[in-house]
Amino acid sequence: MTDCTFIIPDTNAFQSGGNLYNARLIEALKVLGYSVDSYELDAISQVNESKCYFVDSLHLTDIHLLNHLENKYLIVHHLESLFPSKGEDGRALFEQNERPLLKQFDGFLVTSTFTKHYLEAKGIDQAIHCILPGLDYSFASGAKRLDQVHAIMVANLIERKGILPFLEALQNKSNREWKLSLVGNIEMEQTYAHKCLNLINELEGVEYLGELPQKEVFELYEKANLFLSTAYMETYGMAIQEAKQAGLPLLLLNGGNACNHLDEDTTGWCCESIDNLVDQFFTFVKQPSLLDNQSHVPSTYIWKDAALLFTNAFFKN
Repeated sequence: MTDCTFIIPDTNAFQSGGNLYNARLIEALKVLGYSVDSYELDAISQVNESKCYFVDSLHLTDIHLLNHLENKYLIVHHLESLFPSKGEDGRALFEQNERPLLKQFDGFLVTSTFTKHYLEAKGIDQAIHCILPGLDYSFASGAKRLDQVHAIMVANLIERKGILPFLEALQNKSNREWKLSLVGNIEMEQTYAHKCLNLINELEGVEYLGELPQKEVFELYEKANLFLSTAYMETYGMAIQEAKQAGLPLLLLNGGNACNHLDEDTTGWCCESIDNLVDQFFTFVKQPSLLDNQSHVPSTYIWKDAALLFTNAFFKN
C-alpha cells in the first residue's frame, strides 16, 4: 500500500500553476522517503491501494469515477464558481453544481488562505488543509536597469487572466519608452489567445515569447524591472510568487489571492481595475525611477517545508 496517490493531469502536458504545484509537491514527498503514486484519470483502473488519494480540481466533475476510493481529498486549484462564464451566477453555480460534488470528498488541500476562506464562507465542513507552494531556487541580486520600464507577464492566454482588455488599453499609447514580455500557453482557449496575439502584432514593444521552461522564465525575471498580473482570479498566483522572490516590483489587479502577495517587505501596487492598472503602469513609464524602491526579503520557505506540512496534515492522524 502506498502512502498517497495523486489523480492529476499529466504535469508535463501544459504549464500551469496547478501542474507545477502537483509536480513539485510529489517530488518533495518522494525526497522525504514517502511512497507516492500519480495517475491520470484515464488510468484509474490501474490505481493501487493507497492510504489516501488526492484529486486535482480539474477532475471535480469526474468524482463518480472515484466513488470506490476511500480517504479522497480534492486539491482545489480552481473552481468555476470563482470565475463563472459570462451570464452565469457564481453563487448558483456553486450551490447547484459544485457543492454536491464537494460533499463527496473527505477533505480538501488548498494552496492559499484565500481559497480556504472561500470554502469556509460557503459552509464547507470537511477538513481544509492549506499548504502554500514552496520555493527551491534563488535569484542573482543586483540593481535593475531603470532607463525604461521592462515589464513581464507570465500567464496562460485565457480569459481569466485578463490579458486581452489590458492589451486593448495599451492601444493608442506610445510604446517607445517601455517594453513588455508575455509568456504563456495559447492552446487552452485558442480563440481568446489568437485575439491577444493579433493585438500583440499591432503593438510595438510588446513581445509574445511562447511557453518557456521555468529556467528561461527565471532568466527573464532577472532582466525585467516590473511584474504585471491582470488576472481576474488567482487562487494562489505562483508566477507572482516567483517574481516576488526575484525582487521584482509587483503591479497587480486585485483578483482573488493576487494582492495577498503584497506585504510590508514587498514593493507593489494593488489595482481595482484594468484602467487603474494601466494608469499606474504609465506612471512608471514616465518616471521609471519609481521602481527603484524594492524592499523584498527573499523567502526561505521551500518545497521540503511544504511537504513536511503536508505529511503533518494527512499522515499524522
